[in-house]
Amino acid sequence: MTVTPFRVALVGRGAAEIRAAARFAIESLRANPDEAMAGGEGVYYWPKPLASAGELAFVFPGSGNHFVGMGRGVGLRWPGVLDAMDARVERLASQTMCRWFAPYRASWEEGWEDSAQGAVERDTRRMIFGQVAFGIMMSNLLRHIGILPRAIIGYSLGESAGLFASRAWPDSDEMLRRMMASDLFASELYGERRAIQRAWGLSAEQAATWRAVILPKPAADVRAAIHEAARQGERFARLLIVNTPSESIVGGLPSSLEAVAGILKCRMVPVANIPTVHFEAVKEVEQAYQALHLLPTESQAGLRFYSGVKGGAYEVTRESAAESITGQALLGFDYTRVIESAYADGVRLFVEIGPQGSCTRMIRRILGERPHFAMTASVKGECEADSVVKLAAALAAQGVEIDVAEVNGVEEVVETEKAVRAGRGQVVVKLGRAAPRPTWPEWASDELRLKLDAGVAAQAEALRDTGLERADAGAAMRVVANEYMGSDELIQTAGDAAVAVGRAHEAFLAFSEAASRGVGAVIEGQARLMEFGGGVVPSMGGPWDFEFVSPSSPSAQPSPFKGEELLSLRSKTLKNSKESAVRLMKTICLIARCAWSLRLANLSRFCGRSLRWWIPIQCACGCRRSL
Repeated sequence: MTVTPFRVALVGRGAAEIRAAARFAIESLRANPDEAMAGGEGVYYWPKPLASAGELAFVFPGSGNHFVGMGRGVGLRWPGVLDAMDARVERLASQTMCRWFAPYRASWEEGWEDSAQGAVERDTRRMIFGQVAFGIMMSNLLRHIGILPRAIIGYSLGESAGLFASRAWPDSDEMLRRMMASDLFASELYGERRAIQRAWGLSAEQAATWRAVILPKPAADVRAAIHEAARQGERFARLLIVNTPSESIVGGLPSSLEAVAGILKCRMVPVANIPTVHFEAVKEVEQAYQALHLLPTESQAGLRFYSGVKGGAYEVTRESAAESITGQALLGFDYTRVIESAYADGVRLFVEIGPQGSCTRMIRRILGERPHFAMTASVKGECEADSVVKLAAALAAQGVEIDVAEVNGVEEVVETEKAVRAGRGQVVVKLGRAAPRPTWPEWASDELRLKLDAGVAAQAEALRDTGLERADAGAAMRVVANEYMGSDELIQTAGDAAVAVGRAHEAFLAFSEAASRGVGAVIEGQARLMEFGGGVVPSMGGPWDFEFVSPSSPSAQPSPFKGEELLSLRSKTLKNSKESAVRLMKTICLIARCAWSLRLANLSRFCGRSLRWWIPIQCACGCRRSL
């Protein structure tokens, strides 16, 4: 008897779900081994796996697919992916735009997500960088678990995301600097949309109404309808992108779009937050657009890159990459040609990096019933870790070798002491640990060591009668930094900060003393002025121990205080007040510098590397940063 091998992948949250999925798979295979199973009941199976018959491509979608919270689940489940990104770039938090996509809030009232989404969409650079960073992160994760591409396919913004994710463009920090210094996506192609104002002779109010819509019609029919609408006077509509053989994206002013849809007798599906690109308005900023994308490239052996405007694969160089991206921004592109070209080159497995799955839908419509696999790694509204696990299971069933251990993740368990059985049915777990004895850094003086050692000993004595052994927070922090960081780097940094704090405190004491002298001089001056005016100086024995005497009182004697002395005293008082204010400002600045001298990157390692991306830090001087 011949036994036919099957590749089946099962997904479940526990042993019970896995057993149920296995029973379902066995029953289905016995009943109909030629029927595919695409995740129903946690089972993935294809009778003819495609991994051995074709290549795998990473697909990067265009702008407008972003959503608040994207990337957070991946960062929490696989923190090493973020650590690897952090090691390669200078400003990870700025590139991921985590302040907007993972907002830190004091309240989470109903509607907060809409508010956060609106904050993201107020600046197209937030959408662009957030989505590109997500593509890099997800691409790194999929490679880490064994999903290796042979082709990179981008849709609009996805072309740039694919170049960065594959490291063909290795310097994302440089693009961040260029984008933030440029007004291309701040006011020329988004925001005020000045480029389209100049290209079409529109007012600012008219340009603000520009939008893009999806029309479920073939490109030929859409072009004819645009021509007819222009003949009728509605000339502000352009074909931007051909999505599929029966779907197109058109951009323009509302009245012209409605005229085109009316001629085609179809409905319009709005596409939100799209810059004014993929038509001739980009001609107004063509040189700046191309210069923005002229970045150094690195050859990536074994990878093919596909260009939207060329409709096929091309060799990536500094110039060719910039030309491809500028070309599709100026002329639009036909996504159908790109996918057909990739399929003809042997791609059979299309893995959409995300966010969301807009390209997966289009690929399935373009290829129809031809053998292929298309699936996204990111499903909005679904746990990101679950989406990745399902994708990995589906690809395993298609014959891709997956590192299952990395997919499941490695859970780190910190054990204090072994559980002790104290009787039938009871397990007693002893909490806490003995007070540690950390290694002293070189900067600590003998006197300081003796004082702190005495404090630890006194604490242990105080806790002895309670039957518990706990370490104070300060000692625990020192031992964790010493034991888990594997070096004295954080301790040395904290030592430098401690020295700076001491200096700041010394400066503050000096300021306080000077301020006291200044206040005394002011009081003295006020008293002298009162005497000069004919009043009687009150007793200063206490805060309320005084009363004023009218100048007309018999006891009030004119003061022999001269005008020159009055002016001299007033000048001296103002000078003391000014010096006190200067000392105060210097002290505040010294304390702020001291706070930042802790080197937040090292401190974040102590607090937990997996959370570094999402922790907002506010320093003493009011600056706000995110790790």
